[in-house]
Amino acid sequence: MAGSAEEGKAGGVAPAPEGGAGEPLTSDVAGQLGGRAARGALWAGAAQAVALIARLAGLAVLARWLEPAAFGVVAMALVVVGGLGVFRDLGLSAVTVQRAERQPAQVSALFWVNLCAGVGLAGLTWWVAPPVGRFFGEPELPGLLGALGLGFVLSGATVQHQAMLQRKLRLGTLAAVEACGALGGVAAAIASALAGAGAWALVVQSLVDAGLVGVGCWSTSGFRPGRPRRGLGLRADLRFGGQLTGYRVFNFVARNADDLLIGRVYGSATLGLYNRAYALLTLPLRLLHGPLSGAALSALSRLQGQPARYRRAYLRLLQKIALVAMPLAAVMAVSTDWLVALVLGPHFGEAAELFRLLAPAALVQPVSAAMGWLFVTQGRGREQLRAGALGSGLALAAIVVGLPFGPAGVAASYAAVTVTVRAPLLWWLAGRRGPVSTSDILSCLVLPATLTLGVLASSLVLRLALPDLSPGPGLVLVGLAAAGVSGGALALLPAGRRAVQDLAALLTAAFDWKGATR
Repeated sequence: MAGSAEEGKAGGVAPAPEGGAGEPLTSDVAGQLGGRAARGALWAGAAQAVALIARLAGLAVLARWLEPAAFGVVAMALVVVGGLGVFRDLGLSAVTVQRAERQPAQVSALFWVNLCAGVGLAGLTWWVAPPVGRFFGEPELPGLLGALGLGFVLSGATVQHQAMLQRKLRLGTLAAVEACGALGGVAAAIASALAGAGAWALVVQSLVDAGLVGVGCWSTSGFRPGRPRRGLGLRADLRFGGQLTGYRVFNFVARNADDLLIGRVYGSATLGLYNRAYALLTLPLRLLHGPLSGAALSALSRLQGQPARYRRAYLRLLQKIALVAMPLAAVMAVSTDWLVALVLGPHFGEAAELFRLLAPAALVQPVSAAMGWLFVTQGRGREQLRAGALGSGLALAAIVVGLPFGPAGVAASYAAVTVTVRAPLLWWLAGRRGPVSTSDILSCLVLPATLTLGVLASSLVLRLALPDLSPGPGLVLVGLAAAGVSGGALALLPAGRRAVQDLAALLTAAFDWKGATR
């Protein structure tokens, strides 16, 4: 459905390599879909690595210039910002990516909804800032919290531009923009800290990061919002976005209830141990899901009308995630004490046991996160909302049951319920409808599970045979053993050889630069 010339000027897409201003937002990239998606995932992974290195380096510098209290007061503010941030884009960026057809005027209308939501959240942040400051007894907190609320305005003005880049599979451009934002934010924070800004340096980092991402997305997406209009048929979009937001609320509760309850009952020191153990637990998820999510949502959304291709694309991606994440989680579980000693230091020694108890959940979390792609790209918002409510309720019940037994009880209960109930239930709900069935999902995980068992066995044998290894050499040896077992299994098993060939085909498509310019 082609848009009118007026729509193209007022609220459409400015001339760009992807098409002219009046072009409907439905350009078919099916012929290059696999390569563009794979290239985008590689670029996103590289950009995330750059951003991670920059933030770690910035943290190392800031930790030497700022007092611990500065980090603490900003962390208090971020509790509020994180809770309100669930409503940041109202699920409408996913709507723009997921819908098979988009008219420029419709995207413009969603832009104005997002901007109004951002302004509203900024105002709400200012309103709650004084009571939050009194609650924590921190006089500096209201000002910091109010300033961080400006990030909601910047985000509201940017989310549709980010969605347009993602929709067009210009994931490399989006990744570069986000990496530049991270680098600029770190540089601004260091400069502010050197100038004596104290805790405000961390606020400056957040706002500069968001501002640079906004400028980059506006400059590269080609999208310019027009004036708001009525009668664009957005009721279904708003309903779907609301369902996604509801799911995020449930997900936020499930992920933060343990921190809240442990901190309330056992204090900040105990919470610090548990929180750092959980951060290590989610490392495989952060490393894999972030770079792949944008590519997966964009590519699968374009394949909605081709169920066979959709099924193939999803399963090959799911298998690659599981082949990396599940054996990695097994290595981390066996090497917990070494990881904690190297990453967190001797003061967090007790976190090793907590991580070991949480480790079973790390085996299934990356796979469970990929189930969300099925719900979103198939437009199954109501089902995702129900799944989120069930999962959140189960997680909260597990936390409450384990709480009387301390953080170890919470960790053990949470992991047990996640592996035995939450994950299987989510996989069944995700595969109940659509091109990908639950049996497809389970069949896809047979090879990763086989490799994981081999890696787990070899790692345990190595630890028992060499009990006196120090953390550094120990991790190297366990990693080499895991790589050897995985490589041998992939070479010997027919399914393994097919997986390697498929990965080689994906990488070939990703580096087909001639195809990228056709």
